[in-house]
Amino acid sequence: MKVLLFSEGKSLFKKSGVGKALEHQMRALELAGVDYTLNPGDYYDIAHINTIGVLSEKILISSKKKGKKVIVHTHTTYEDFKNSFLLSNHLAPFIKRRLIRMYSKADMLISPSEYTKNVVLSYGINNEIKVVSNGVDTNKFNCDKNIKKLFRQTFNITKPLILSVGLPFERKGIIDFYNLAKRLPQYDFVWLGAKLNIIPKK
Repeated sequence: MKVLLFSEGKSLFKKSGVGKALEHQMRALELAGVDYTLNPGDYYDIAHINTIGVLSEKILISSKKKGKKVIVHTHTTYEDFKNSFLLSNHLAPFIKRRLIRMYSKADMLISPSEYTKNVVLSYGINNEIKVVSNGVDTNKFNCDKNIKKLFRQTFNITKPLILSVGLPFERKGIIDFYNLAKRLPQYDFVWLGAKLNIIPKK
């Protein structure tokens, strides 16, 4: 068996949850001894699609025509797409129609959380949905005293630290995080997340 792992715009989403999910999927298949490809031009038995772009939908349709099973990962919902990238609120209604169309055609859906599963079900989609976390590599969370000291020096942290990690979207709570930091000067606040040109300046 060979699996096609497909994510549109890999370079754009490399630092996002979708990008990390792709890395984890590759690692999971390697650990399970299952062959995979990232190239839709290769032979494959199952397509696992992570994105909802135009090319993703074409691969979904062509895979179904060839009689191949298709899994679509529900990383994207209408609700989460809003208040994220530039123009996301204008595009959100079109995105919702696309994702409903794609999710409805899949043989199976994978949701990263129960919350996302329930959102997808609220669209009237009846496909089988499995919940599988995108996962976190806990080996990266170690208490190396030298790294801890360097981190605190780099960011001039002298007080107890409150830390958040994620792309700096309004919907992820960065504005609330900022307002909380102003109200609690007895703590240091650090938000770690890639700055992308497609994130609103606000």
